[in-house]
Amino acid sequence: MTASLYGIITDESGQALENALVRVAGYQMQTDVHGFYHFENITIPQHATTIHVSKDGYFNGSRAMMVKAGQKHTFSLTLMKRENPQSFMSSNGEV
Repeated sequence: MTASLYGIITDESGQALENALVRVAGYQMQTDVHGFYHFENITIPQHATTIHVSKDGYFNGSRAMMVKAGQKHTFSLTLMKRENPQSFMSSNGEV
């Protein structure tokens, strides 16, 4: 079936994420300067699919979606920033 999907990818503070990679059903594109993506009339599995989003410096995100043929669907996602790993002391030494 075909459907159109669009939305905005943001960080935790609500800021748009430019150049985030959005993938769904074998299609992919990068978000624009406003964090916007738009897949027009793409072929997707009937009833449900999953959107995957990735960007350097952020944890990957995904969301399962219920879709209807021939309709436009809005799916926005927030990615969490990946902080630098921290070290700490344990009873067995430094980790």
